[in-house]
Parts: sequence; C-alpha cells; structure tokens
Amino acid sequence: MPDNTRDKLLDAAQDLVQRVGANAMSYQHLAEAVGIRKASIHYHFPTKTDLLGTLIERYHKAFMERVSAVRSGGGDGGVRLRAYLDLFSATLRDSDGDKLCACGMLGAEVATLGADAAAALHRFYAANHRVLETLLREGVADGSLAVPGDVAATARVVLAALEGGMLVARTGDQPAERFAQVAQQLLLLVTPRG
Repeated sequence: MPDNTRDKLLDAAQDLVQRVGANAMSYQHLAEAVGIRKASIHYHFPTKTDLLGTLIERYHKAFMERVSAVRSGGGDGGVRLRAYLDLFSATLRDSDGDKLCACGMLGAEVATLGADAAAALHRFYAANHRVLETLLREGVADGSLAVPGDVAATARVVLAALEGGMLVARTGDQPAERFAQVAQQLLLLVTPRG
C-alpha cells in the first residue's frame, strides 16, 4: 500500500492555510493533524518554504481544473463569468465561512513566504487574470457582458474584488451571504444596460 503521508500533509496544510494563514501554521500543527512526529514532516518537506511552494502549485493546478470546467461548461460569457465567481463563493459557502482562497490568504503574507512561494503565487494570479480577461472579452463579443474601459484592467479589478471581498466578508456575520453580494455587484458592473 503506498504511503500517502505527503498528500495528507498537503491536505492538512491547505486546510490550515485557508483558515489561519501560513504564518499561524506550524509543523507541530501538521504533525497533530496527520498523526505523525513533527520530525517526520521534514522527510517530505525539508522546510516550510518547500511545503508552501508545493501547496501553492497543487492548489493552482486543482483550481485551474475547476476553471477549465467552467470555461467548457457552455453558455455565453456572462454565464461562464458567473460560474467563475461561484468558485470563490463556494469556498466560503462550503466551509460555513471558515475558509478563504488559499492563495488569497498566502497573498496577504507574501513578504514572509520566500521567493519560490511568491513566484508560485504570481503564477496563480497571472493565470486567473488571463482567464478573467478572456471571459470578459468573450462576453463582450457575444453581447452578454459590457466592459466600460480597458478589459485587462477590469479583469484585475474583478480578481482583486473577489480576493478582497472574501477577506472582508469573513470579518462579519454570514460571510458567504456577504460575499454573494460582492459577486452580484461585480456582475452588475459588467451587465449590459438596456
């Protein structure tokens, strides 16, 4: 039977990062969550930086698989944009408001994560910016969306509002509902008037 300790460590790390952030997570927390000795973690991830770099890459890959499903799911650009926004909403909704996007949490701590983790975060956000820009352009082309001004800049605004909206929504009661209002307003900003 294969040893899946590495995957269990990554699962536990992602859970902790999404709830409390990387700086509040320790190898002791991971050891307790997985049921191994703290020293055993170093076999799989010699440093916390190694762990976080691997975690970001894994999260990025899984997230982009979900994005790919959104892109191929059919419907006009507006429908696909709503489905993309729902990926963020689902994180809060499915965790009773207890989890945020792992890369959003790590982005807040980027100055303390090391160059490799910072580069991995940059790749995550660059990929998501490209997806949003494409969704907006497709929506404009099919008439389901209207973007006032520069599409690339609007994509940056939408991504920033999603990540920031999650952080702010989590500070109050009913974070999933509060974030749903942010997502709805984002859609209204790019809905054609008429």
